[in-house]
Amino acid sequence: MDKISIIVPIYNVEKYLEKCVSSIINQTYKNIEIILVDDGSTDNCYRICDDFQKKDKRIIVIHKKNGGLSDARNAGLQIATGELIAFVDGDDYIKKDMYEKMYTCMKNTNADIVECKCINVRNEKEEIVNESSKTYLYDAQAALKLMMSSGQKIQKPRLSVWSKLFKKEIIDGLKFPVGKVHEDIVFEAKAFLNADKICILDKCLYCYNIREGSIMNSGFSKKDLDKLILMQERTKLLKERKLNALAEISEINYYETVLRYYYLASINKAINIKRQLEELLKKNKHRIINLKLSKTRKLEFKMFYFAPRIYIIWNNIKYRMRGA
Repeated sequence: MDKISIIVPIYNVEKYLEKCVSSIINQTYKNIEIILVDDGSTDNCYRICDDFQKKDKRIIVIHKKNGGLSDARNAGLQIATGELIAFVDGDDYIKKDMYEKMYTCMKNTNADIVECKCINVRNEKEEIVNESSKTYLYDAQAALKLMMSSGQKIQKPRLSVWSKLFKKEIIDGLKFPVGKVHEDIVFEAKAFLNADKICILDKCLYCYNIREGSIMNSGFSKKDLDKLILMQERTKLLKERKLNALAEISEINYYETVLRYYYLASINKAINIKRQLEELLKKNKHRIINLKLSKTRKLEFKMFYFAPRIYIIWNNIKYRMRGA
């Protein structure tokens, strides 16, 4: 059986860390290497990591200066010795048979990347989800297209490394962009393009802790704009690979996100960011309108260009109806 190296970036999550690491230690799949990367935590994470290392020889601990999530993951990748690579965030936890099921799926389908579904956890309560244990197999370009496309109702990949199991050869040499949030965007695009098959297992195995507020009252800062920069990098990557159809989908995804961020900046009173995004959308109006947008998206952009205030009011109504 192949060894799975599980990389856990950790920063000031002492409240969640014991449950997280325990869920990994107790996996039914035993051939694992657990790399705990303490990214300069100022709470008791340092001690908790060291205590776990004393109890389980499969655990390796790295204590390092704070460099952010990407830097912590990169540190783990540098020393990982497994044939397979996985990631678990330090404030989340996983079901005990997660890697057994994902490894079996990988072997049965000969996939290079396997993804499971996740369960949102709010106030320590797992939300009810639907699952079927079915598998959905895609080639690299089809999977990437689904990931970038909005409004798809079929099973599609999630933009998150923690929901996936990678063959090491697929991500060998890849690094996360240090100092940026939304770090998965370019990393996953490159990983998918290195793969032949991507499999989605319709089984909820990863438990994701929801700690932020709703979309209507969550904060918004200039740091969130990192996502736009990385989306542009992804589009550039696809153009360089001569994958023009995928590049256009990535560009559409980018402008859809710009429009959504304009709304978020508006309701969070981030005035300077709002103006910056408004100028960007107006400057690129001709290009945006001529992209192959869905009918709904085209309507949203036209609404914005006709009267931005009406677009904001419409979104307020839409999110209230969804209970966001």
